[in-house]
Amino acid sequence: MVAGTLGLSAPKVIPAQYMGTSLQPFPPKVQKAAVEFEQMMLGQMLAPMWDGIATDGLTGGGPGEQAFRSMLLDSYAKEMTQRGGLGLAVPVARAMMTMQEA
Repeated sequence: MVAGTLGLSAPKVIPAQYMGTSLQPFPPKVQKAAVEFEQMMLGQMLAPMWDGIATDGLTGGGPGEQAFRSMLLDSYAKEMTQRGGLGLAVPVARAMMTMQEA
């Protein structure tokens, strides 16, 4: 079957300059958006790990800890991304460039 008969378009050809494992060839705004996306996703993945942990008791932070927990998770996600993260920023940047060139 031909892709056109199903209403689908042929896959986009990704320029060779975007096929590496580095964010360097991408425009700065695309780099920033891709890294921020990875940070947000990591933060969302870390959140369930902390859901069952009580914030009271002898060493718990109480309501203050609970209020600032999201900021702590954002900081963890940012640090993890700066140290390599999950490696999602490059594929996200590549997808953004492919959509932009469409």
